Formats: sequence, structure tokens, C-alpha cells
Amino acid sequence: MNWFQKVWNRIVSSNDEPYILKIKELKSQISDYQKDIGLLETQLEDEVENYYEMKKQYESMQKTKNELLEELETYKKVEVPFTIPTDIIDVGTFGYLPNTVYFYWDGTKPASKTVPVQVHKFYRNFDDNMFQFFREKVKGKTTYKDKFIALRNACYDVIKYKHDLGVGLKQGENWKMPSEIFYSGIDDCDGFTTLFVTACNICNIPADRVFNATGHYKHPNGWIGHSFPVVKFDDNQWYVLEGTSKIAPILFKTSTVYKITKDNMLNGLSNWEMSGKAKKEQF
Repeated sequence: MNWFQKVWNRIVSSNDEPYILKIKELKSQISDYQKDIGLLETQLEDEVENYYEMKKQYESMQKTKNELLEELETYKKVEVPFTIPTDIIDVGTFGYLPNTVYFYWDGTKPASKTVPVQVHKFYRNFDDNMFQFFREKVKGKTTYKDKFIALRNACYDVIKYKHDLGVGLKQGENWKMPSEIFYSGIDDCDGFTTLFVTACNICNIPADRVFNATGHYKHPNGWIGHSFPVVKFDDNQWYVLEGTSKIAPILFKTSTVYKITKDNMLNGLSNWEMSGKAKKEQF
């Protein structure tokens, strides 16, 4: 009986051997798959983390893009054709600006050169610091009046009033670029008005609402040449914003101390879009 039991056990074991080997093989494969699954789970966690990080970056970039698009809108100028304010501008007369004298060092001594003043040279020359400075001044301002006065006051605070070299256009009148005026902090009436008009350009104020008036001011000693801003408030009336002080705006039409109608090389209006002479009948 013992002999028969042993023989039978051998027969059964020999029949089970292929299955036992297969089970070992499958267990080994399952163990390998377990390792692979563990690696994939780690990779999946990393990918999920990367996904959320990329999503965060995408949303941030979308926000920046929208902000840039909004800023781009602020750079848009007055639609062409430019709306010329025919109530104060003689549209048939342009190019009024005089020559100006530039002073320089020729290597051995001071020298000067007379060159024509071109309107397009002014009011457009500014950098990021100037842009941020003037934009900050009108933040929260909703009316043209409030914006104009804020910018006038800012320019007044920047500039220390000093006459150009000499007296009169032929003796040293020196019109400078807005960036020169802003960073030097020293200039006279035309420098103030140039910087003011540039500030208005920076702050996206329509060009047909602000001009550099090169006219005359009634001084106690008589009429003298003067450059001053003429601006249109929300009531569509034109006002003088004096640059050498922070006095209240003056209605231009009824003013007895400001004019741009005297017949000489001064007598006109300019901004970053155009230049021309004022209509005499307006004043």
C-alpha cells in the first residue's frame, strides 16, 4: 500500500509540474507589472502636477495678454482723418513755427546753429519712466478738466522756470525735446507747454482737445511772446492753462491777457497731429 501511494504521488506531481511552473511565471509577471504600475503612478502624479502648473502659467499668460490688449487700445490716436477744430484753427495756414537756435561745443569754443523747428519733433518723444509718471497722475480722473489740471500741475512741479539763453527768438530761443525738459527739470514757457502736450499724448487725450499756443501774454510792461496750453474742457469751451503758475483755468474766448493773433513769427497752435494759425475772428 505504501508503494502504491508513492507511485501515485509521483504521477500526480508530474502532472502538476507544468502548472506549478506556469504559476511561478505568472507570479513573476505580476510582480513586474506591479513595479511598472508603481512607476506609472509616480509619473502620473508628476504629470498631474505639471498640468496644474502649466494651467496656472496659461491663465497668467492669458491675463497678461488681455492687459496688453487693453494697453494697446490706449495707444490708439484720434481716428483719421484728424478732426481739426475749425472754430479756432485756420485750416489753410500751416507751418508757422520759427527757426530755433541750438547751442553746442565745437571742440574749442561754444557755437550755435539755426535750424527750423518741426512740429513732429515734439510731443512724441518720451520713455517708459515719463509714461508711467504721467499715467499715474491721471489715475482715477474721469473728466478732461480734472486730467488737464492734474497734468498741468505735474509739469509745473517738474520744471523750474529759467529763461533760455538770450532774449527773443534771434538771440537764443531754444525749443527742446520733451525728454530733455523732463529730465533736466529746467525750461521756460515753451518747454513747459511742450512737456504738457506730450503728457496729454501719453494719457490718450484726443489731439483736437489740446494745443501749444505760441502767442502773447499781456505783461504789465506790454505784450510779450508766450507759449501756453489751450485745452477744451468737457463743456466744449477752450481754456488757457498757465504753465508758470497753478492759477485757475481761464476762458480763452473772453481773455484780455492771452492771445495768438499778433502778426509775427509767433502766432499759432500745434500738437502731435498738426499745426496751424488761430482764426482771428475767434478772439
